[in-house]
Amino acid sequence: MPTPRSRSRQPDYDVLDISLAREGRRRILWADERMPVLRRIREGFAKKQPLRGLRLAACLHITTETANLLRTLKAGGAEVICCASNPLSTQDDVAASLVEDFGIGSFAIRGEDRDTYYRHLRAVLERHPVITMDDGADLVNLLHTEFSAQAREVIASMEETTTGVIRLRAMEREPESVEALRAELLEAAGGNRHLDVAVADLEAELADMIDLELRARRIVEHLALCLQASLLVRHAPTAVADAFCATRLGGEGGRAFGTLPRGADCVAIVERHRPRLDGGQT
Repeated sequence: MPTPRSRSRQPDYDVLDISLAREGRRRILWADERMPVLRRIREGFAKKQPLRGLRLAACLHITTETANLLRTLKAGGAEVICCASNPLSTQDDVAASLVEDFGIGSFAIRGEDRDTYYRHLRAVLERHPVITMDDGADLVNLLHTEFSAQAREVIASMEETTTGVIRLRAMEREPESVEALRAELLEAAGGNRHLDVAVADLEAELADMIDLELRARRIVEHLALCLQASLLVRHAPTAVADAFCATRLGGEGGRAFGTLPRGADCVAIVERHRPRLDGGQT
């Protein structure tokens, strides 16, 4: 992964490729034309400067829509820094344009692994924001744990999702268990594409509060499969993990138990389960 860099006229950043900025700018401005309400707010902010002198950190989906929100906050006088709340939704050209064209520090790379994800969260908090914006409560959770000494500096925090609100309530009730589930799943981030998609779908399911009670059993089943897949990706032979993820998460299995996807390494799977003598011979 690239390391954070800076230029004299740019904020610190860590993006995939700064040369993608031109395309990112084109798409950001195209989206802005279709966001007239936000554009009017930005015009008002530019005149009144309600956020002058404040440093704002945002952990959000780094997309064209978010870029225009961040532009609006900066127009209001804020120093804006951002990181990605979901590596699978990050648009690398947008991340580059935020830095190159709009002077907004961006720490976001599509598909970044767990270590990079948390390095980016820390990079944002190390700049001592006084306002935070979250999508899933990862930023504020880290603020109240690893960066607790600076929590009192924050004068306002916003959370975009019901999932994040649920996590905030869980923090109040059982702070020690807040990160347990997400940490388990993030340990395997990038290890299998079917698992990455399934985890993103799971977070979307949890964020949707409509008929949540009716969907509870399906969500729990989905959660159990993601946890099992995460363990296999990290600890089982690749052939076993890939076959499980493809059949149970990727839709490549059938109704009969043991149906495997095309291309599965059946020899490796069978060999793993063959009984062995004490000497290690089959």
